Parts: sequence; C-alpha cells; structure tokens
Amino acid sequence: MPQEVDYPALNKAVEQNGGLFASIALIEKTTNGNVKGYMNWRASQNVAAMKPTTPADAKTLAKTLQTIDFRNRGALFAELQTLREFSPYQLATDQTRALLLVPARSSLVTPVDPAPAPPSTTDDDDLHPFYLGLSSQVAAGAPAPTVRVPRVVLPLGRLVWQDTKTPGGSSRQAPDSGDTNYILVVDVLSKGFPVWLIYDRMPYDRDLDDRVTIDPATQPPVFDPSIPNADSVCLWDSIATSWPTTPTTLRQLTANFGKGGREPVRVAKLTKREVATALASVS
Repeated sequence: MPQEVDYPALNKAVEQNGGLFASIALIEKTTNGNVKGYMNWRASQNVAAMKPTTPADAKTLAKTLQTIDFRNRGALFAELQTLREFSPYQLATDQTRALLLVPARSSLVTPVDPAPAPPSTTDDDDLHPFYLGLSSQVAAGAPAPTVRVPRVVLPLGRLVWQDTKTPGGSSRQAPDSGDTNYILVVDVLSKGFPVWLIYDRMPYDRDLDDRVTIDPATQPPVFDPSIPNADSVCLWDSIATSWPTTPTTLRQLTANFGKGGREPVRVAKLTKREVATALASVS
C-alpha cells in the first residue's frame, strides 16, 4: 500500500524551499511522482496565501521558461499552475503599445475536430489536460501546406495589446485590452522546444456571448500594416536560447512572419495514450 503523504508538511517544505518551481524534485520524491495529488490538495485547501511570488522582471520569467521540461507530465502540472499565477508579461513594445502574454490555458478551438468519442475506462484514453494536437487544414486537391505546424503543443497564453499611452494603464487591464487572437504555444516534440504563434479563428466575442469565425486574411494586420497576418509562424527555434530576457521590439518579434503559414490550423484534443506515443517517438 502506498505511504500516505503528509501534504501540510510537504507544503510547508515547498514554501520554505522557494515555491513550486524550486521544489519540483522535492514534490516528486515526497509524493512518489504524484504531483497532481499534491496540487489537488493545495486547491482543496484554498492555499491562496501561499501563491509563489510573481517574477520581478522579464529575466526571471525567461529563466523559468528556459528550465521547464515540457515533456515531463508530472513536473509540468505544478509548473503550469505556477506559470498561470504570473502577471501578464510584456513580450514586445513599440512607441505606443505593449504586447503582453497573458498566461493561461489557451481556448484554441479553431477549427476543431469533431467531438471526441467518450473516453474508455482506461486512464490512458482520458483526454490529456495540457497538450493539444495541431495540423494544417487544406482542401482536397490543394497544394501541400506552406508551413508544417508542430504536431503536439503546449499553449502558454494569449497575446493582447496594452495602450502604454493611456494614463493609469497597467498589465492588470491587459485581458480587456485589444486581443490579437494569437496564441503562444510550445512545440513539445522538437529539439529545443520551438515557440510558435497560432491564430485563433474562433475567438470568444463578449458582446455576442459566443464564438465567432474570423479569417485573419480578411482582417487588418495585427502587428504592422506591412506585415500580413499569418495562421501560424515559428517565432523562435528554441525557447531556451531565444526567449527574450527583456521585452523585444515588434520588428524583432515579427521577423519570421513573412515565412508564416496561411492555412487554417486544425486543433484536436489528445488522449494521454496519444501524447505518450508521440513523446516516445522522440525520446
């Protein structure tokens, strides 16, 4: 019989050790790999006062992202819980606006595969809580996609505009600022964990209280009049070596948009079995 974990004692050790990110190895060892059990206990205890400190600067967040093992399901659970408690992060700026990453599980649903069949009784067939599957949607007889999108990704959050010229404007207001409809994701199968932007063609419209269908090709350029919208674009080949330690410029951020894909990106939910098979193919 597995030994019962003393969650209150473990939680105290985690906080004394510097929070979740610094304590992944400790949590895994103490819970015999059951990181999810510890996180569920935290949620049940409403451990609001024990939230980790928001990174003080971009360099701290960059270091955090550069050290995440995006293929380690157990450690990833705790790391994502911490990441989502961060304040919106300023990724790029121009003279009047800031482009913020709002950490959250993406609502990427565009265009989605048909609803999956009810999961079987085996745990491996349950839907995976983090990863999503991507593929380019092309019509029958159409040329091959111009860009090969990553097969399995982890959404990090949405990109939104913040008006830096508005008095009192702050990152706390970011979710109510201009949504770009772009989702930042990490390619978890490729070496270096490349970072991509995927256009959400079915964003949620607050006024209509429903999702709407949007073709980026029919919309004004999101970033600059000279930069056409893309459905998919690889920003950086490696999150470890390319993620900016200080806010970058829009010109630098959008340098690869000319090479972006113009085909809609199909999004599919994945089962744990499918994710395990995909990860095994690259391990």
